[in-house]
Amino acid sequence: MSAARTTFALVSLVVVGGCYPGLPVVRPSAIIAVVDSEGRGVGDADVTIATFRQPFPFPHSTVRTTYRTNEAGVVTVKQKRKWQVQVMLPDGYGWYTWLYCVEKPGYRAVASTEIEDRIGPITVVLQPAPGRSLCVWPSEQQAYWQVVVADE
Repeated sequence: MSAARTTFALVSLVVVGGCYPGLPVVRPSAIIAVVDSEGRGVGDADVTIATFRQPFPFPHSTVRTTYRTNEAGVVTVKQKRKWQVQVMLPDGYGWYTWLYCVEKPGYRAVASTEIEDRIGPITVVLQPAPGRSLCVWPSEQQAYWQVVVADE
C-alpha cells in the first residue's frame, strides 16, 4: 500500500470513527531538589508523585510513585508517555495532571499544588518538625487536589 493510501486510510478512520491515537505524558520530567532550611541537600527523603487522569479524576484511578532523594537531596524523574485512544467527543480526550509530596522523618512534609508536564528544577525546603509529619492523599469523596499535610 502506498504512503498516500495509508494516510488516506488513517484519516478516514479518524473522521468516521471519531477516534485517533494519542501519546500523552503520563509522568512529567522533573528534577526536584530537597533541602533543609540552611540550603543543605536532604538525602533519603521520599518524593511521591501522584498522576491523575483527566477529565474526571478519581482517587481509585490515581497512580502514585515514590522516589528517594540521593545524598545531595535530588530526585530526577524521567518523562513517560503512553499510547492511548482518544475520542473526538466532549470529555473524550484524556490528559494527566500531577501533584507531589515530600516526606522525611524529623521534618514537616510538603505537599504541592498541580505541576506541569514539563517542569524546570523544583526546590523544596523542609523545616524541622518534632513529631511525625506526613501527606494524606484524597479519599473517594474528595477532590484529587486535596492532598494535605498531617502533623502528629
